[in-house]
Amino acid sequence: MEETERRRRQGLLEKASQWLDLPGEALAGLPRLELVGDNELRMENYRGILSCSKEEIHVDGGKWMLRIRGRELLIRAMRERELLITGWVDTLELM
Repeated sequence: MEETERRRRQGLLEKASQWLDLPGEALAGLPRLELVGDNELRMENYRGILSCSKEEIHVDGGKWMLRIRGRELLIRAMRERELLITGWVDTLELM
């Protein structure tokens, strides 16, 4: 029953995404990452910050966690659905 419901919901999200001309991840509430160069990371639809230091930041992405490693990392802006991290990003790991 759960699998059928999940497939039906995915089909509805795809149709709504096409009809509204919006990315599917926006409608589904999935996290979206945008890395600009190596010194700016934008994330949408995150759930929270798990830990933060100048060398490593852990972000709750729902079903997974994002580990950001680098130098001089700083959370520049944190809104309900948007996160902006600056500094020198060396690695991004989904866990």
